[in-house]
Amino acid sequence: GTSAMVSSLTLIALAMLLSPSHGFHFASLPTAVSRSKAATDIITRPDSRSHLVGRRSLCTVTGTASSMPEEEMAPTYAVNEDYNAFKNDLLLACCLCDRGFSATMKERDEISQLISKLGQMKYFSEPTMGVNGDNEVCHLRGVWRLVYTSAIDVLNLAASPFTSAGAIYQDIRNPPEIVNVIDQVPRALALLPPSRSIESTLRLRVTTRAKARSSNRVALSFERVKAEPKTLFGQDVSFLPAPQIDLPRISLFDGSDESPAYFDILFLDKDLLIIKQNTAGPGVEGGIFVSTKVDPEEEPIPL
Repeated sequence: GTSAMVSSLTLIALAMLLSPSHGFHFASLPTAVSRSKAATDIITRPDSRSHLVGRRSLCTVTGTASSMPEEEMAPTYAVNEDYNAFKNDLLLACCLCDRGFSATMKERDEISQLISKLGQMKYFSEPTMGVNGDNEVCHLRGVWRLVYTSAIDVLNLAASPFTSAGAIYQDIRNPPEIVNVIDQVPRALALLPPSRSIESTLRLRVTTRAKARSSNRVALSFERVKAEPKTLFGQDVSFLPAPQIDLPRISLFDGSDESPAYFDILFLDKDLLIIKQNTAGPGVEGGIFVSTKVDPEEEPIPL
């Protein structure tokens, strides 16, 4: 039944978190990532009143929000003429390769080159500012939706014949808390007409506590995992119990209190976040994650 499914997925998430892979936050979950809608029209709207990416187009670069603090709006470098072109090309490439799950080596090389070019442009002098919760200005603040990854532990999510993953998020609205969210849906629903409202969604939340190690590195301590039933056969079931498990504290082997999990910020501006996880497991190089900022209230299942 529903409760059994919730309990099983909770235990799966817990097993993942206790494994050596801690860089990104859903490593080794036995789910598959569903295909994103390919974007064929990427535009830049410098006069837009909102910096958030709407649910209809995760591959749209938008302008600066007037509601953001002045310190957070102002870039710390002079934007050159190639800046928006690099972003547009990157987001288009990400969307056309199904969040990285169908990417060819040529596409991955192209994306890596674009990320390298953007990484040379430092939009904020200290991207991790405020992530400790000690500053009103936090450049990472917001809800970020995944549009691309090269991490093998996440690409392996495509192995499950039973479930697929909906949207994947990093919710950083209340730093130093970072909540990683993944929406699980039955794969069999893809066989039914879209007009049939029988969607079923289970939302997994993994809560971490962030700490800035440097101007571009963020350490993560995992605190708890929670499974929230959201919909069942098109009906709202958010009133059902949401099992939660508190996680043990994991420290470095040298006896320090530092968590072994962290990510490096390769690029960050008002609506684009690119990070690299430290590792995807013993002997496995960490992967890249590209995310765009979204309005949580406009998502298919609001956060």
